[in-house]
Amino acid sequence: MSTRVRTPFPKPAITRWDTPNDSVDRVMFLTEEFSYIDPDGNSWDVPEGTWINGATIPRALWSIVGSPYAGDYRLASIVHDFFVGEGPNPDVTAAERKAADCMFYYACMDGGCSKYFAGMLYIAVRIGWWFGQFASEFDEREKVEWIRDDRKDDYVRSRFRDIIKDADVAIKAGDLDAIDQVLDRQLTRSKWAMP
Repeated sequence: MSTRVRTPFPKPAITRWDTPNDSVDRVMFLTEEFSYIDPDGNSWDVPEGTWINGATIPRALWSIVGSPYAGDYRLASIVHDFFVGEGPNPDVTAAERKAADCMFYYACMDGGCSKYFAGMLYIAVRIGWWFGQFASEFDEREKVEWIRDDRKDDYVRSRFRDIIKDADVAIKAGDLDAIDQVLDRQLTRSKWAMP
């Protein structure tokens, strides 16, 4: 009797660099469909022509977890980008976003990340979602300045490290529900208000 082995990423990601407008300088397009098969056997299919910009992690955290297109989470980021509402899939609900973030966690491990690093990346993309909600109160100019200001970046990195410490046991256990409880407790305006 043979045991079938799951192939998480059945074929390679075939992409090309492109710049759809002057404000985006790190965009790739899939030139062929790409898929991820999660541990439950669900297929997360990303259509040909989808544009991707790397993991949805706040710029301030790139120095801690890595920049777009780097590391063992590259393939996971392709699928995550599509399922969190980028490119041709803009209308994603909060529940769909949460499901995509969970998928990203498992895809990161299937791509070669350790459980702990995948947990850190999960926290980073959840923070990215939270920032998106918070930043929507500001106009585009202020949002870009808020994300790129050095003092604010230092503060975001410090808060991220605090969350990682608070969620350490949950990250080691791979308990996404417990990680989410930490995030719910930590991601409030009052806790993230600049000093």
